Amino acid sequence: MLSLKECRRILGPDCRLTEEELRELRDQLHELAILAVDAWVEGDVAGADREGYSGGQLPNRAERQAA
Repeated sequence: MLSLKECRRILGPDCRLTEEELRELRDQLHELAILAVDAWVEGDVAGADREGYSGGQLPNRAERQAA
């Protein structure tokens, strides 16, 4: 999980979130990422074009660009 310092660096100098707001945002995005990956691995993503991929392996950059 990203540190709060790293989150601030990514968001840039204009970020005005408090520490608590930033922690909540980071935690929510982390949970969303877990849900998205779990759904992809389980094949529950509606309309996902997974042709050519198996075993829940995420495509690499070249494969994504070719799709």
